[in-house]
Amino acid sequence: ERHAGRVKTKIVAADFTSLGGDVPLANSYDKVRHELGRMDVRLLVNNAGVSYARPERLLDLAPACAGAPPDPCRDMVECNALATVAMCSTVMPLMVAGAGGVVVNVSSASAHLPCPMLSVYGAAK
Repeated sequence: ERHAGRVKTKIVAADFTSLGGDVPLANSYDKVRHELGRMDVRLLVNNAGVSYARPERLLDLAPACAGAPPDPCRDMVECNALATVAMCSTVMPLMVAGAGGVVVNVSSASAHLPCPMLSVYGAAK
C-alpha cells in the first residue's frame, strides 16, 4: 500500500524440476524469460525448494535416485541448487540493463546443520 503505483510485483510460477528427466528444464527458464520480457527487475528472491516425501536414509533412497523417472534426488538438486544459479543468470541481465538490483538467495537451516535423514536436501540447499 505504501508503494502503490510506484512498485510493480510480478510472480512467475515455474517448476524447476525435470520430473526425473522427463521434462526439459529449458522450458521452465524460457517461460520465466518470456514472462519477464524486458522488465526492469530490481529484486530477485530465490526461494524455491523441494525435499523428500519423508526423511529416509540415503542408502534406502538411493534405488529411487538411479536416474530413471521419477528421480527425487535429481529433482532436489535441480530445484534447490541449479535453479538458483539459472535464475540469477536469467534475471541479472535485466538488472544490469536497468538501474541495478538485488538478489536474495533463501537457504535452509538444513544447509548448516547435520541432516542424516535428509542428506541430499541438506547438500543441495
